[in-house]
Amino acid sequence: MKTRWIAGEETLRRGVEAFLDNPSAGRSQVLSESDYRRTLRLDLPALGQPVVVKEYRPAAARSTFAGRAIARLRGWLGHTSAEREWKALTQLREAGVPVPEPLAMAQRSGGGALVVTRFVTGAQTLGCRLDGDPFEKHRLLRNVGELVRTLHRAGYVHGDLHVGNILVGEKEPLLIDLQRVRRLERAGDRIRDIAFLDFSLHHAGQTRTNRMRHRIAALGLGPSRIAAERRLLREVGRASQSRALDYYDGRTRRTLRAGEGFCSVGCDEGRGMRVAAFPTSHVQEALTAHRRAVAQAGPALLKCDHRSNVSRVEVGDRSLVVKEVVKTSVRKRLADVLRGSPGRRAWVAGHGLLIRGIGATRPLAFVERRKRGIPVSSLVVLEDLGKAPRLADLGPDDRHTPDLPKHLLGLLLQLHRTCALHGDLQAIHVYLASDAGSTIPTLIDLEGVRFMRRLHDRHRIQMLAELNATIADEVMPARARRELLDR
Repeated sequence: MKTRWIAGEETLRRGVEAFLDNPSAGRSQVLSESDYRRTLRLDLPALGQPVVVKEYRPAAARSTFAGRAIARLRGWLGHTSAEREWKALTQLREAGVPVPEPLAMAQRSGGGALVVTRFVTGAQTLGCRLDGDPFEKHRLLRNVGELVRTLHRAGYVHGDLHVGNILVGEKEPLLIDLQRVRRLERAGDRIRDIAFLDFSLHHAGQTRTNRMRHRIAALGLGPSRIAAERRLLREVGRASQSRALDYYDGRTRRTLRAGEGFCSVGCDEGRGMRVAAFPTSHVQEALTAHRRAVAQAGPALLKCDHRSNVSRVEVGDRSLVVKEVVKTSVRKRLADVLRGSPGRRAWVAGHGLLIRGIGATRPLAFVERRKRGIPVSSLVVLEDLGKAPRLADLGPDDRHTPDLPKHLLGLLLQLHRTCALHGDLQAIHVYLASDAGSTIPTLIDLEGVRFMRRLHDRHRIQMLAELNATIADEVMPARARRELLDR
């Protein structure tokens, strides 16, 4: 493969080319890899110091026709990811923004490209440095905020700020992954940049107080803030919430596409999706066992009525639950054309809740059968929560009862913050599962879950009323209920 160098000194060029032609010519370590690019740490004897080589794969590596077409169009326009990265590295370096030192760039035959930067010794991503000493963490978050402010004062926005795109070395934090860097044109661009990192810190488990340190430093605010400065902080908070909803929605939609841990599946019952670690043979085995349980009407059949058939089945050494919603009316089947079959909705809802940090029984697979585009049958295979106590079955002397208000408060707040509406939040649909010694309220009956852009008060009141009405009085006294609802 031919390499055409655009920038870089001769010794470095020869060393990188020798390695690409013969990987045994130097020591390398893969730092990250995806379908579109690979990042290597490269140690070459001739250079005397390690470098980072980011290898961009050609347009043909894109998985979709649209992706390949867009990549080729950008190549013709001279606007590829590698060219944007190199341009941003050189411009930000000249503007005094801390970024890795750019060393070389090359175009490769077939449409690929190379960008070489100096390796930062001892550097880790910000996400790996947030678990240390609290005082060190506070200092680090302020330094990161000052880094973002430096970027904005230079007249640029990053476009994709998150804890994985900031390197923390021995000296100062550095910005990496600069393909989306552009000129700062509107004040909203600055707020959006800070909000992206604010949400990423939240997603990494940082408290609001710690995130506020980053916000204040990034905005350049002092200890005494006037009304306009407080308004800026609230704008960042609202933009961070909007970013959270966009992120969760995008991750949820990807559960219906093959890749990133999910695979399509086809079997006797229809077509659908499965978790990659749950093979098609296990899906077929679970559905066959479900049909057998329904036919025999034995103890494995947990529920059988005009609405649904639910069974507990054994596949290998795993206990699973298979749920089949029975639709008898034409009106309900036509409605499923727009909203999706019950199995599909339960699959999306279960993974969507888990993505949002809300406890839910994990869907392992779903299949559906359609006739003329109308769903006529669907089944979903779920992890079994049978050994976990159900909220509706708790008594006043149960070991979970004293801490129940605290557990339910965490569940309700997370549902409200992520704009998730369960649709039927009764005590019979909440289990208290255990994970590493912690009690996690876990939701079942997921077909009615909806993820909204805004949760109105009537939606919040609906969930609170449903749950409150189905918890026994002896399990949660009136005073504890009032405190929970007030919170």
